[in-house]
Amino acid sequence: MSFTETQQQIVGGVVFEWTEYYDRETNSFHSVKVVNICRLLDNLFGADWSQHPSYEDSGRAVMRWCKENKASYYAADRENFNLHYACEQAMGEGHNVVVVEDLS
Repeated sequence: MSFTETQQQIVGGVVFEWTEYYDRETNSFHSVKVVNICRLLDNLFGADWSQHPSYEDSGRAVMRWCKENKASYYAADRENFNLHYACEQAMGEGHNVVVVEDLS
């Protein structure tokens, strides 16, 4: 498994980081756009988190953004969080964008 940050760009108004994901089954590298959930929420609702909507409403907005931008969503607690799995999940769903959230 290998990850290399190469550059920052924008997807759906949000800064993402390019990550190279090595697929052992195909022996090839894939580029995946990784979007941090905090950056996405700031983009959707502003930097003042006290002004953000409820957890349910913000969750629906995140899922809508994912659908509109052909992105996967990956979340896990810190002990189980694995960027490799997030990229693998996105590629398995036919996406090259993944929103990641550390639930810890």
